[in-house]
This record gives sequence, structure tokens and C-alpha cells, in this order.
Amino acid sequence: MQHLAIAQDYSLLLIDTDRFKHINDLYGHSKGDEVLCALARTLESCARKGDLVFRWGGEEFVLLLPRTPLDTALSLAETIRVSVAKVSISGLPRFTVSIGVAHHEGNESIDELFKRVDDALYRAKNDGRNRVLAA
Repeated sequence: MQHLAIAQDYSLLLIDTDRFKHINDLYGHSKGDEVLCALARTLESCARKGDLVFRWGGEEFVLLLPRTPLDTALSLAETIRVSVAKVSISGLPRFTVSIGVAHHEGNESIDELFKRVDDALYRAKNDGRNRVLAA
């Protein structure tokens, strides 16, 4: 029963590297790979014990935050955004991320949750990038 409660009480962060295609096109795929590795290290260092970090595809990552309310998830997302903006990679300008944040709601399906967090990420990118928005 404890497993069921944990599985239903969580927040989700969807993180996208801003202008990643531009980085690959201008600096090459090896530098793009360095960006992804640096981002993964930053996410892992910001994640709390019990949080799960996944590469979602391309330049996107997901953080699954068990037993985390929306306000705490937003605070962690902002910490990540600020930390990423401080990352320095030789031969590259600094890079940023946009982050969508959502808290799982009751009987919501995983597809519905991902739709909401993806919409929040889309709004963050459209609103100028380098920001955190809640679903």
C-alpha cells in the first residue's frame, strides 16, 4: 500500500536545453554532447535523495520527484535553472534551460500529466526561454 501512495504523490519536471540545435550547428555535435553531459551532471547534483533523473530524448530530461508538492518542485526547478546558467564549458557560451513543472493530480493518467508538463515547457520556451513555468 505504501508503494501505491508514493506512486500517486509526485511532481514532474520536464527540462529542455534552450537553442540546442543552434549549439550543435554552430559548435559541432561533440560540443553538444558536452552540453548534455554537463546538464546531466547538474541535474544529478541538484536532485535530492530519492529523485530520479532521466534523459527523455534529444536535449530533454525528466525529473521525477516522489512525495513532492508543486511549490517544492517549482523551487527545485528554479535552483536547477540558475545552476545550469552558471555552467561553463570551454569554447562555448553559457547555455540555459526552460522547465515545465506539474504535480500529479489524483486519478490523472501519465499521458495527461505529460501533456500538462509539456504544455508548461512549451509556454516557458515561447515566453522567452530560460524560465520555469507550472502547469
